[in-house]
Amino acid sequence: MQRKLRFDVRSAEEDLKAAGLVLDFDEIARRGSMSSDEVFVAKWYGIYNMRQPGTHMARVVVPGGVLTSSQARALARVSEEYGQGKLSITTRQSIQLHWLKCARLPDFLRDLRKAGLTTFHGCGDVNRNVVACPWASYCRHRRFDVMPNVMEAYRAFVTDRELDNLPRKFKLSFSGCGAGCSQPYMNDVGLVAVTRESGNGAVEEGFRVVVGGGHGWKAFGGKGAVLVRAARPGYGGMQGGSTPFPRSRGQVGPFHVASEVRGAPQGD
Repeated sequence: MQRKLRFDVRSAEEDLKAAGLVLDFDEIARRGSMSSDEVFVAKWYGIYNMRQPGTHMARVVVPGGVLTSSQARALARVSEEYGQGKLSITTRQSIQLHWLKCARLPDFLRDLRKAGLTTFHGCGDVNRNVVACPWASYCRHRRFDVMPNVMEAYRAFVTDRELDNLPRKFKLSFSGCGAGCSQPYMNDVGLVAVTRESGNGAVEEGFRVVVGGGHGWKAFGGKGAVLVRAARPGYGGMQGGSTPFPRSRGQVGPFHVASEVRGAPQGD
């Protein structure tokens, strides 16, 4: 008789994630500090500790890098009130504020919410901000406007509690054409807009999908590409199948190919 032996090892961080990712920022503000466990979980709310005691960095999620004028003004007010009047724009189209005081984090988060902004899923082992080409809606070379897809993907990710606990962070980008201005080969999944003529002369819209890229300490490009024949916004089923894949494999350890595309209809 043969028996399969498994020696799964789960880190202390994975135990914390499994126990729940709920924080009471009002209670933290009352105490004036975070425990080590709270520091870890706060990443899921886009809050990082800074090296300077009692100060924090917050990452505001901006899907596709698009803000309304009222949101931009709100960010300016929030930065003056809580972050020494300074904002940092990240390479993945988020906004970071530094020097936030622990006692003021609840007010900071509430002021963001009033403006329709959030830090939720800004950090941690989650689907990070969904990015797009800077001129996604206006570039004359675009195959079609991918911003509706960006917003649909973002809404799906932040409302699905099953996606709050992934083995690692997961990054998705949309590009409007083959130029790939949103760096599809350096994200876990990069979707590049493509079009083709069907037999009856109608134009079909879809995506070329690149998987397994990364741009951390050591960048590496996606390992392959498939063509997904998915009329907008039909890509959602493909993405929903790809993100839980690493977690479904059991043990959480280092991995390079971060996703598998499943259940997607194949194009030519």
